Parts: sequence; C-alpha cells; structure tokens
Amino acid sequence: MATKREIYTIPDNVVKTFNTFSKRNLIPKSALVTQLLREFFKKNKISYNFDDFEGTTEEQPFENISEKERIEKEKCSQDPIYFIETYVKVLNIFSNRIEKFKMFDFQKDIINQYEENKNNLVLHSRQVGISTITAAYVCCKLLFSNDETILYISNDGPCGRKFLAKVGDILNNLPNFIFDNSYITRNMTKKIQLDNENMLMISSNDTSIPGQAFSMCIIDNTAFVKNADKILKTVIPALKPNGKITLLSCPSEKDVLFADYWEKSLNEKNNFNRIKIHWSQRPGYNEGLEERFDSSGKRFLWSPWYQNMCEKLENDEQKIKMELEAEFPIKETTI
Repeated sequence: MATKREIYTIPDNVVKTFNTFSKRNLIPKSALVTQLLREFFKKNKISYNFDDFEGTTEEQPFENISEKERIEKEKCSQDPIYFIETYVKVLNIFSNRIEKFKMFDFQKDIINQYEENKNNLVLHSRQVGISTITAAYVCCKLLFSNDETILYISNDGPCGRKFLAKVGDILNNLPNFIFDNSYITRNMTKKIQLDNENMLMISSNDTSIPGQAFSMCIIDNTAFVKNADKILKTVIPALKPNGKITLLSCPSEKDVLFADYWEKSLNEKNNFNRIKIHWSQRPGYNEGLEERFDSSGKRFLWSPWYQNMCEKLENDEQKIKMELEAEFPIKETTI
C-alpha cells in the first residue's frame, strides 16, 4: 500500500537557518532540517546527495555544484599544475591584461619541486616570475589542503602587501565552483583567511613574527632581508610537524643567510633542495638569444631584453652578475 507523501512548507526559521549555513558553506546535520531541505531542493530542482546527513548532529560541507564541477574540483585538488593552467588568471606583463596563466616549463618544474621537497632554495635572476608562480601555489594550498597556515616574509612591508594582493587577485578571479570569494576574510595589510580556516599571513624584517604554528614559511628576497638568520631561527621552532621552508632570492652583497644555505646544500650539509632559474629560461626574455664571449673569453648569453636590462643597471658588472646571471659575489678573504 502506497504511503501518502507528506508535503512540507519550510518555516521561516528553517529558511533562515538554511540561508545562514549556505553562506558559510555549511549545512546542519539535523533529521528535521534534512527532510525539510530535501523537499526544498527537490521542489527547486537542486541536486544533492543527503545519504550521509541523517542520524547525526554534526556539520557537513555543502556545495551546490554539479557532479561535473565536483569531479573537476577534485582534479584540481590532486594536480596543482592542472589547477593553475586551467583556472588561475594573472597579469600578462607583455599585454598588460589579466589572462589565463600559461606556465613556462621552468615554472612547472618549480611547482613539482615545491610538492616533492620539504625545504627549497630558489636562486633566480630578477623578474622571471618566481613570486607569481609561488602565489599561485599558495592559492592551491589554501584552497585544497587542510590546516594550512602559511607565513610569507619579505624584506619590506610593500613587498609583502603586494604578494598578499596577488594571492587575493588570483582567488577573486576563480570560478565560483572552485572558490566563492564571499568566503574570504581579508585584511590586506596582514592576512587572508578562507572559510576553511586556511590562512596566509605576511611579515617583514621590520615587524615581529606572528606567534603561532605554521605549515609553510616562504622568505622572499632572502638575501635582502635584514637579520634573515635570526628570523629563520625564530620561524623553525614555530613550524608544524612536516612544515616546509622555501627561501627565494637573487644574490646580494649584503646577504647573511642565503648564500651560506646554498653552499651548505651543495656540500650536502643541510636538507634543502636547490632550484636555479636563469633569465634565459623565460620565453620573451630569450627572444633573439645569442651565445657571446666577453673580453676574458668567458661565455655568456645575450638577448635584446638582456641588453636593455644591462643598460638599466648602468652596465655595472657586479649587479649584472648578481641580478641577471644569478651568481653569488666572490667573498673577500683576509690573509
């Protein structure tokens, strides 16, 4: 005998509850609310699986997305390179427009090495897009990982705020089924926190380190960060188990840390993985690339972009060596 189907009218208080939890990306696991919402979703032709809801009073993540979108989001969570190339948009410095992130081969390699290694040293030429690919990777961790508290340290406040804004812009340009920017708490001078409680915080060499545990610490322009050695000694004890450290920099004469860590890694005296990025690896910069030799017979790579940068550096050999060739200055030895 068929049971008469009971039709529910959702009370205002339940609708209010539904709206509140929907905005927070959460829905309450309550038998009554579940039944009421089942009817509400069906009436409005909203597809959702309630199998795991009944008989419990905990909270369950709620996503009003299609099965295709759910699969796509899962794919993004498993493959950072796919996520970045498919959905991340950044400023193209040549067209000056926000466009899909077309990753260069060296940027894909950086992402793979970030994933595979706990600690990384990235030695690079100026203006090769290291901060942009790092920002995209940070977005991936914030969106798809659990319990992420990432600390970004720079040599000054404006640099940190620029990185924070870059991460915020990437998040804001994602499709809603990947990330709804209404679930973001942003203090553009200090941090970005998502609804999943993952967080990016910034600091600089002139501010104190926030007093909490971190899953990842990124120090940008490490060779230019004042007291970088002391800062790192403060950060290391604050790392969570399996916490990661990434040091990014081009060389500097005032460096007190980065060159030392690089040399120790070369001699296998620390556990840092080395990544070196030369300007000639970046498409656009290497247009018209030529092999040339200086007056001493030393080989170097040349391009119109390289020539322009040399002129901007007033053809200062030391600056060219550090900022373009990504070579450490020779240490003076006292005899």
